[in-house]
Amino acid sequence: MWLTQYDRGELSCKEAEASVVAEYEAKIAALERKVGQLTMELVKKLHACAS
Repeated sequence: MWLTQYDRGELSCKEAEASVVAEYEAKIAALERKVGQLTMELVKKLHACAS
């Protein structure tokens, strides 16, 4: 979406860059949450096997 806006001249370089950075930050946050979930699942399974 931001690329289309940039092509139409609706975004400056700084705005386009900020938009891309925001997208990357959102993706990183989602991946970090997923890693946390998977880590907790693994810990639970390891504790269940150890018992």
